Amino acid sequence: MSYDDTDPPAPFAPLTAVPVEPFDVNNESDRLTVLTLLELAALELTPTEGTTFTRDELFALAKEIGGDELALTDADLATVLSGATSLRAEGDGRWSLK
Repeated sequence: MSYDDTDPPAPFAPLTAVPVEPFDVNNESDRLTVLTLLELAALELTPTEGTTFTRDELFALAKEIGGDELALTDADLATVLSGATSLRAEGDGRWSLK
């Protein structure tokens, strides 16, 4: 079998758009999804222990990680953030990982 790079790769099937459904933060599965996005964003914003970040930075990165397929609103993120036990309000509008 030859691995000849002269043949062009086979085309991929076109991607189809998936309908975007709003999150229901009263639904446990949706709430856990939002919490996971917030925690992933917080980890990305914490290159070293003790680093803090703003709520706006956290929300922007969570939305970026979630992508366009997830209809995240600041209200959804704020609702979940208020109950997040893995994040701590540091004062002056800054947050950190616990």
